[in-house]
Amino acid sequence: MDRSLKLTLALLLTVAITACGSDAPKGGLTVNYTGFDAFSGKKIELRVKDSGGSSRLGTATTTVTANGTFTLQVAGVLEAGKNYRADFYLDTNANNDYTAPVQGPPIQYPDQQWRLPVTGNVAGVQVDFAYNTNWTDISPF
Repeated sequence: MDRSLKLTLALLLTVAITACGSDAPKGGLTVNYTGFDAFSGKKIELRVKDSGGSSRLGTATTTVTANGTFTLQVAGVLEAGKNYRADFYLDTNANNDYTAPVQGPPIQYPDQQWRLPVTGNVAGVQVDFAYNTNWTDISPF
């Protein structure tokens, strides 16, 4: 086999291996929210991050509906078996941006914020979230 054919085959094999690793199927995250009716018209933003929080993989934003029931979706970000976190905040101070908690005591939350652990599934993950006051610091957002 001549040298140019060997190089061509090696290049094709490298491309094939690289493509297989980067095209792993990924599922989406759907969060169904309820009980937010007191916050009609307020912005809510969801970010899907790796389990350590260092990489933002996807974002979805909406305005809370009058009946307080709505859905946010982030498509194609979850790999099977990997752990993620879904961080989201309700813009209760109406500055149109995330505001970190003010350290106390007691800790004050200008924006209400939550974190949900998520395990990836290529078929997608669906989570139901009812409004509650179990806020957590999701900084840095």
